[in-house]
Amino acid sequence: ATLQTSAYTAVEPRLGVCGDTVMMVFADDDGTEGLNYQHLYYSLYDTDMGVWSQPKRVDDNDRCDLEYELCSDGSRIWIAYTQLAPVTAENQDQHEQLLSTVEVTAAVYDPDEDCFTDHADLTLDQRFDTLPQLAVTDQGLCAAWVSNATNDAFSQNANNSLYTALFTDGSWSAPTALTQPGATVVSMDLGQLEGKTWLATVRDVDCDLATMEDRVVVLTDWNGATVTIPTEK
Repeated sequence: ATLQTSAYTAVEPRLGVCGDTVMMVFADDDGTEGLNYQHLYYSLYDTDMGVWSQPKRVDDNDRCDLEYELCSDGSRIWIAYTQLAPVTAENQDQHEQLLSTVEVTAAVYDPDEDCFTDHADLTLDQRFDTLPQLAVTDQGLCAAWVSNATNDAFSQNANNSLYTALFTDGSWSAPTALTQPGATVVSMDLGQLEGKTWLATVRDVDCDLATMEDRVVVLTDWNGATVTIPTEK
């Protein structure tokens, strides 16, 4: 079934499944917010009718939605995503200041109300936060992201730290710095291996994205211990 035609080039669709709930989340340029045009939408699949529901927004604010990750804890579908403060004609050229407003937000889908609820800002740190991740491990529901202290759009410096948060007792913990500042993080994933929670990152050692021969895979456990795996060409 076709959910959307003339799809936005940065649509990045992802599926989340929990029990009978099958959800697709995607980004769309809905053209309604001027410079803040990119927002996240979700649609539900009706297994009986074989059709997708009319897409709805993940939130109703005027911030621009950027990267995101979906996760099911077995009873609910969660989302972690980054948002940029409203861009205006006055601040659109203040790149570092705008990047400092990119924060990580988490929310959970309520099937009874058919909406995402309990939106919580995991960061309010005046840093460029990126690559949000979500996973359920023995630690519980875990979130992780990269924080660039100098608000570099491509994070091409050694100021990139890994941060984590846990959802316990009905709320998210304060962010915890898992690592000291380090090289550019090209990609990241969060999960469990042999009973431990790990972050797998690809680091660009010289912080120059134009070169690739220096990239390494780094595994970081929930206590900050690391294992580096050089990549071979």
